Amino acid sequence: MKKTTTKKTVKKLSKKERMKKMLAAAKRRYAKFKKMTAAQKRVQICKDALMHLDAKYLISKPGNYVIPAKSQMDIKEVGIRGNRHARSMENDADLRETLEGFSHCGVCAKGALFISAVLLRNTATCELIMDDGDPTVGGGLKEFSRKDLSLIEGLYEGNIYSGRFHGAAEWKKVHWDADKRLRMICENIIKYKGTFKPEKLPRMKFCIERESII
Repeated sequence: MKKTTTKKTVKKLSKKERMKKMLAAAKRRYAKFKKMTAAQKRVQICKDALMHLDAKYLISKPGNYVIPAKSQMDIKEVGIRGNRHARSMENDADLRETLEGFSHCGVCAKGALFISAVLLRNTATCELIMDDGDPTVGGGLKEFSRKDLSLIEGLYEGNIYSGRFHGAAEWKKVHWDADKRLRMICENIIKYKGTFKPEKLPRMKFCIERESII
């Protein structure tokens, strides 16, 4: 006699429900997060950034800081001030609560770390994402030094905007996929326990040598 197996039906969550679930999980992790050292916090922020990339909540978009969006198509709008959703935000509104209304965020490297930190800590207002300003101001991304943030952004953008690092331009050519570059930067910080070691990034030695020849 054949055994009859009952198939469990898994309820598919809407984008809004997924966002609420993600924020609730971040709030639960905060109790542990606030007891961590600065280095451990950097590792956790990078782990969260990778998790949000996997969930397609964060979408890697070079040349932009944070673009809140209701769909991935919205992220194609260039620049925070050109984004209709960002324009509707109140500067003094709580950023984490405001993000509940959006299913995606287009981000650069600093933006990815900033949003991941905000979702954990809830210590920012919407004003911090309006001018593409320094995310270290107002406690937005206080766990990282300005020097490291400059290097991270310079390598992610291919040295176009900031953070001179010999080999950065070639590294961008070798790793042309922006999502992959962002992931490798986060993985580097996790691997070295909160310390960013750009010289240890995949194929960086080759890129430094190649840029020296050019």
